[in-house]
Amino acid sequence: MKFFFPGATSPAEAEQGFEKTRTFAIETLGWDAAPRRIYKLTYTRSGKTLTFEVGQPSHTNQQPVLSIVDSKAYLVFTETRGDTMGMAIFVAKDEVVECEEFEEFEGTS
Repeated sequence: MKFFFPGATSPAEAEQGFEKTRTFAIETLGWDAAPRRIYKLTYTRSGKTLTFEVGQPSHTNQQPVLSIVDSKAYLVFTETRGDTMGMAIFVAKDEVVECEEFEEFEGTS
């Protein structure tokens, strides 16, 4: 899947949206955040296998997933979870069974 950020109308705007969420982890939590662009995250919690996918409704609040950031934990952003208010959704690294990245794109570090 080619990199996108829901609602962005240009590649530059998509990059700004992603960087905004990545900067959240760095500035708000004091955590390092990898520049990887994650498309889909599948994990197991309480015996259930769950998935977050950029652009698809989150199973926690039915809002589209805006981005998934790789930090001390995976941070999942929606409009009201970590983007404009509230805390991102945390997924522990040891819960993850599959992590799919976007394809490389011009401008990726």
